[in-house]
Amino acid sequence: MRHAAYRLIHRFLNPILPDSRLSTYFRWKAALTLVGTEFHSENLRKNRAKLERLFDPTMPLQPELSQLLPENSSVSFAVLDVGAGPISKVGKVVDGQSIDLMPIDPLADAYQQLLAGLDLQAPFPTQKGYGEKLTEQFPENYFDLIHARNSIDHCQDPVVVLRNCVRVLKPGCSLYLNHYRNEGIAANYYGLHQWNFDQLGGQFVVSDRFGKMTSISSVLKDWACVTSIEIQGDRIIVVIQKRYS
Repeated sequence: MRHAAYRLIHRFLNPILPDSRLSTYFRWKAALTLVGTEFHSENLRKNRAKLERLFDPTMPLQPELSQLLPENSSVSFAVLDVGAGPISKVGKVVDGQSIDLMPIDPLADAYQQLLAGLDLQAPFPTQKGYGEKLTEQFPENYFDLIHARNSIDHCQDPVVVLRNCVRVLKPGCSLYLNHYRNEGIAANYYGLHQWNFDQLGGQFVVSDRFGKMTSISSVLKDWACVTSIEIQGDRIIVVIQKRYS
């Protein structure tokens, strides 16, 4: 029933809503409420065996992430996973030491129920959190690394989320993004796919259904530097490093 209701909204209402903050919020909230858990629910049920490695507390941190960590740390690395879904894809151990992983997602409560129904337990349970409210949930200059995969382009306002990610990063530390390119266009702006991430003229850019484009490289220039943009097939991988001052 919820999916049918959303399909009606997507077909008849979303196309005529104006370009406004209220309309953006309505599109995001409707998708989050009606079809927000759809992908992960199906994925966990169909691919449980394949995904079991993510539930292993000894899963090593991916090389592309471990190389972004600070060289020295006397305590466990603090790593934030934004929009983690029911189970974080981030590895849990680096150099034999567990990291302090904090996965957050607006749908954390629903995901906890989903995992319980499948008799699954995440080593680092996803906590409820919103990218737009990161600075209310965490102190500034706190995390050694922030990871986001197929998530920030699903947020209500990706530009605000990216700015907040930089604020809660420690100086000199990095934000790692791995997303599909132009997913809003590819999905015909269905569900949470309301934004496009891409590279244009060497700049990391975000755009919406109305063609409004924002250069993240420019927005963050006073606080952070986009150190790399890599296109891998249909994906865009971006690393953003927070400045020291």
